[in-house]
Amino acid sequence: MTIRVKQFRDVIHGNIIIPELLVDTVVDRSIFQRMRWINQTSATYFVYPSLQGSRFQHSLGAAHVIGLALDYLVTNTELHTEKRFNPDELHDLCFLLRAIRPWAQFGALTHDIGHNAFSHVFEESVHDLVYVLGQEVKGFKESGQKLHEDYTGIITSAMLGDESICTALRELFLKTTDALGISPREGSPAERILEFIKKCTKEELGRLVWHTVRNPRGSIIEIPKKLEDRKVRDLIENTNTIVCSLLSGPLDVDRADYILRDAYLSGMNVHFDLDRYAAVLVLIKGSDGKVRVGVLEKGVSLLESFMIARFHMHREVYGHKLSMVYNGILRRIMTLLMAKTAGDFKIDLPPLDMPLIVDRAGQQPTLDDIEPYFLKLTDVQILHRITEMYRSGVPNPLGILVKAFVERKHYRPEEANVPPKGIFLRYDTKRMVSGATSNYFEEYEEKVDQVMCPPKYIRVSEEREVLHCAKHKQDLIYWKHMFGTSSSDISQVPVYQKSGMVVKVDHITGLLPLLEASRSVSILLLVAKYAPSANFKPTDESWIAKLVETMTSITAGAA
Repeated sequence: MTIRVKQFRDVIHGNIIIPELLVDTVVDRSIFQRMRWINQTSATYFVYPSLQGSRFQHSLGAAHVIGLALDYLVTNTELHTEKRFNPDELHDLCFLLRAIRPWAQFGALTHDIGHNAFSHVFEESVHDLVYVLGQEVKGFKESGQKLHEDYTGIITSAMLGDESICTALRELFLKTTDALGISPREGSPAERILEFIKKCTKEELGRLVWHTVRNPRGSIIEIPKKLEDRKVRDLIENTNTIVCSLLSGPLDVDRADYILRDAYLSGMNVHFDLDRYAAVLVLIKGSDGKVRVGVLEKGVSLLESFMIARFHMHREVYGHKLSMVYNGILRRIMTLLMAKTAGDFKIDLPPLDMPLIVDRAGQQPTLDDIEPYFLKLTDVQILHRITEMYRSGVPNPLGILVKAFVERKHYRPEEANVPPKGIFLRYDTKRMVSGATSNYFEEYEEKVDQVMCPPKYIRVSEEREVLHCAKHKQDLIYWKHMFGTSSSDISQVPVYQKSGMVVKVDHITGLLPLLEASRSVSILLLVAKYAPSANFKPTDESWIAKLVETMTSITAGAA
């Protein structure tokens, strides 16, 4: 049975191929189409004019890459790491990973669908609204700072409650198994899942898809009772771990697409081999019995190039000082527009306390019910408000911020003048860290070089740790922001060696102190090979001396 597909011409991937059923039921929905008008990198195009990539483009790209990744993942596992798995267990896992390829593409298509106007700037504005302005947003306390993930959960859940989407996902699963000519073992957990999909209700299918391709972190959703069996549950959980690692992990398809896309559109000469990225992925079963996504030993260089590409994009593009200035101005404008005193230009937030359709029975909001909340929160809608305010002349301080944004005239440190009181604002950092509500920023009366990010700014990380970032510390701060937690630490990616051993790529962590010292990739990679012997630590103030010592030993050895 042939699966009909549609092709999208893309500047990065060439042809992006998506099943026609997914295009008709998901991509062509207005709530998905609205991502055409949401910029991937907020207001960074104020610095890089051609950097106008949308969430729509990125979502299609991520769906394309996850399809490639799953294909190579199964093939490489059967070729290289088969002996590490029980044969029956591996057969079931590979069958399910092949069959749910369209489901994984659905997960990739919708992984950012909860983003609103100007992407991350929007949720930063909501964060300011709650923690700084002290305005209550119902449901926000449970959501924390990653607001788009909560909105993504609400929208995806509503999609899984839609009859047409559930029918498409069921048909795609069955058509994929027929098209590939694959079948599960008789009486196996995989066969139980296949038979369940053929007969299950819309609600049961929605729960299964959620458990298969959605990250269940913090979820109270239970697997359908008809599948309550330890072996079946283990198979579903392993599949979920694999797909979620590809959607959100150290080497995920999200980063693989946006790094290449943003580098191309911004004109940056930053690159890594995408084909190689997919070709070195493999499934690895650790000593604890858990299945993880890893890379073949020959793919370690890919890890390094992937990491360095991301580092340079953060340092040169996402963290560009003027980009942060205009994102900061936009953030403050949007915060004031969300406030109760915003008047006719007020922005209304979509409710965060909507129950998940895949979680509870009874009367639930449908996709048609929630679409109107999100359709009005695109870049186009916000820019329309800003231009209307600019034309009509809103009072200060909002008026000055709007004028600075529209005319691209930000305050500059070299002017050394003091902005009017109450316009540029700062955090009360102690109360911010504690999470307590404080008054909206204190009036800032110091010189402009302390205002609006460059060259010094304050960033609150995901762990709510305050990072005081001066120019000479930016590289280290970016590194900590990207790789500082175990969930995103690329050094945790397991590597499968020819000997059949699984090791962590600890030598990559040796790059950490070197990134602050050198801009030369060749030097970085050379010294990184010898970094473990130098026992580098990120917080060690004597790392320069150790670097010199290591380089001296390398030179002496060469001589």
